[in-house]
Amino acid sequence: MCGPTNVLKMGKGKVDIVGLGPGSNGLLDVGIKEQIQGVDLVYLRTSRHPSAETFLSWCRGFEKEVVVLDQLYESAESFDQVYEEIVKRVVKEAESGRSILYAVPGSPSVGERTVVMLRNLEDLNVEVHPSLSVLDLAWSTLNLDPIDGVTVVDCHDLLTDASRFTGSIFVMQCYSADLVNELMTLAEESDSQVTVLYHLGLAEEAVRVVEGYRWPLPSEPDHLTSIFLADFQNPSSKLGQLWETIRILRVQCPWDSEQTHQSLSRHLLEESYEVVEAIDEMTVATNEEMDVAMDHLREELGDILIQVLFHSNLARESGWFSIEDVASSTDKKLKFRHPHVFGNVQATTAAEVVANWEQLKRVEKSRSSVLEGLSADLPSTLKAEKLYRKFKGLGGSLALLTSHSDEVASLFDDAKSASSLYVAALEALESKVDLDGVFRRLSSVIVEAVVTLEGEINP
Repeated sequence: MCGPTNVLKMGKGKVDIVGLGPGSNGLLDVGIKEQIQGVDLVYLRTSRHPSAETFLSWCRGFEKEVVVLDQLYESAESFDQVYEEIVKRVVKEAESGRSILYAVPGSPSVGERTVVMLRNLEDLNVEVHPSLSVLDLAWSTLNLDPIDGVTVVDCHDLLTDASRFTGSIFVMQCYSADLVNELMTLAEESDSQVTVLYHLGLAEEAVRVVEGYRWPLPSEPDHLTSIFLADFQNPSSKLGQLWETIRILRVQCPWDSEQTHQSLSRHLLEESYEVVEAIDEMTVATNEEMDVAMDHLREELGDILIQVLFHSNLARESGWFSIEDVASSTDKKLKFRHPHVFGNVQATTAAEVVANWEQLKRVEKSRSSVLEGLSADLPSTLKAEKLYRKFKGLGGSLALLTSHSDEVASLFDDAKSASSLYVAALEALESKVDLDGVFRRLSSVIVEAVVTLEGEINP
């Protein structure tokens, strides 16, 4: 398979890059022998490839020095470190004046991070020689023409940010059972059809349409495993469908077309309480009741989502903002308030995170006090909890607050009971008890008791 090479950079060093093809020796380009003869040193990224031994025998036949880089994968902490070290070694030898041949599995133009890194170096003369890739075999096996629209992606990249992908997806480098299991879960959530392509081009080649989103072969997935997802729908596409439904209803439904931010506000409050109620049901549900409880929670969260989208659409109509702006600003806010995750701030405990959060929020909002922005309409238990969290976030102690118990108790006729209640509430908050949740659950118990008693009184 001889063809034009891709000369990308001119500089002090010279590196030729070849691929070992997608599998069997029969797919290994014999033209590589010419490249081997013309170099001083050969680097092989990994010998874990069916054609690697044949390639190495060619190198030995021409008495070429070969460096196999498998050991880097064992010593490095991440793939990024491996790739950086490979590039560093290849460049160092090339800049010394030696001509280098760098061999990679498959095609150097498909899914090869080190090749991209080498091609981007300004002072390196790189020639990439074409070869077959697993994609060439896959299109034939799947009866697909990629021109109809297929996205090719690394498995890790898809799992890291599935929201960027939709439609027909060919997933490469599904090299471990853990990665495949995560991918199966993602596909199941999307209701996508899954086809496993194992060792294409080899004698043990297996192509299986998956049932039940479980690995279908007795052999474990490895570096020669790929997976094809048909009609993959990422979470963001489903949100997009709901957003479009909200916009259509706003135009075509008489009730929706009349709504305003003000008219919807009570619905937002009602739906919020219904979500809390669903969470309470889930908290006390037995194993047999959990499916029903979680379905209820999913439904109520959907009602909240409708409110978010509806208000965002109203704002869009007025030219203020849209749902994309809500998502963008919220993403920015979360990253700003989590410098221990997205920055270089240290926070090893939840208490440190809360303390950082309050101070960052104060800076972000240009507030003189952490109490600014606290809603005056919060129910009393929720307001007490929020005030307590802000007090603790500033480093306040339980002892300081309980020292005010007599002062609080003096406001009530039964000072002793009031003082005990005040201290008990603070101690509960210190122990991270959800006061509002306790009283809600207590109320549900009382409701049941009242209904039972009424039944006994009026049978």
